[in-house]
Amino acid sequence: MANIYLHPANIFFTSAAIGTGVVLNNSTAMAGVVFTPDEDASVVSVLWNLAIKIGNPGFFRVGFQGVDLTTGLPDGVWLGYGDFNASTLTGYGQFFNLPLSSPVNVYRGQVICQMIQVLSGTWDASNSVNVQTGANNSYPYSGFPYLVANTTGTAVKVTQNTLIYPIYAYRSATKTYGYPFRTGSVANISSTTTPDEAGLRFTLPARFGKKFRLLGIHANHRFLSGSTYGSGCTFNLNLYDNNSNLLAQAPYDSDQAIAPFVSFNREGIYRFYFDEPTLPELSFGVPYIIAIEATNAVNQEVYGMSALQASDFRALTDASMELVTRKDNGAWTANTLRITQWQLIVRDITTGGIISVDMLGGMTG
Repeated sequence: MANIYLHPANIFFTSAAIGTGVVLNNSTAMAGVVFTPDEDASVVSVLWNLAIKIGNPGFFRVGFQGVDLTTGLPDGVWLGYGDFNASTLTGYGQFFNLPLSSPVNVYRGQVICQMIQVLSGTWDASNSVNVQTGANNSYPYSGFPYLVANTTGTAVKVTQNTLIYPIYAYRSATKTYGYPFRTGSVANISSTTTPDEAGLRFTLPARFGKKFRLLGIHANHRFLSGSTYGSGCTFNLNLYDNNSNLLAQAPYDSDQAIAPFVSFNREGIYRFYFDEPTLPELSFGVPYIIAIEATNAVNQEVYGMSALQASDFRALTDASMELVTRKDNGAWTANTLRITQWQLIVRDITTGGIISVDMLGGMTG
């Protein structure tokens, strides 16, 4: 039986997910991502992850340029932009939503570059901004979109680590596009910790169909056993309705789930399934919770993604999703700015076909 992955489109293999950056520290410094828009949109702002500010740098410009057909580099012509004083921005170490001076229309199939570029003022080793532009050790790996930069006076394509995915995003008045997410651990759980269970509350839109089965998850997870092989960690994969009634459960032991890794922390991509014949029919448009519940005292970590605002998750899917945690079967605590790094494995049983909620919230089948 065919399976597909709904969400998210990218899963990071490491907690140090954002590991590639460009330092704006001279008068010609620039960073950018060359890409093709997913659909036509009127863009009102761009998002950049501004990691570190040193000293009192001057102004920078963000926006879009066209891309030269010969070099694949920005062509120097701004399609739209906004200017900002780096020294007056506060809260470095996160994504910033940076409004453009006027909306810019972008089109599916158009090759453009989202840019951040030094404009004026003092920019040197003592007055700089670090722009984090790529996620290391990520899936899927990216050749296009690709990174460009100018750190020496000449714009170049950034030599790609084969495990890198560019980090960039932009917003229209109604939707976020791109990949505006930070990643890392969202819960360290064992049977003795609070919380001891962490998961994802999700609602697949009613327009996608009528009934479906949830087969399991494709998950970024870490086993924290002191053993060379990460052994001795146990948990239940649980499926609940929104009233926390248990609908399905599958027990797991790390000794049956992993192969040797190069370090003691067994972070990797795991595929956890329910026992399919026992699965109930679920309904589109109705919320459910899928969770990992620790069942012994060996620590494990659930990995996730955080956004600047909850609506940014629409860059991944139109499904409603949020992180939930709890202790000892108590009430769930929800965090609308985080989700798990899990892909839901779903089969549509209304027609017997396969559906896919892809990165833009669409369907294929």
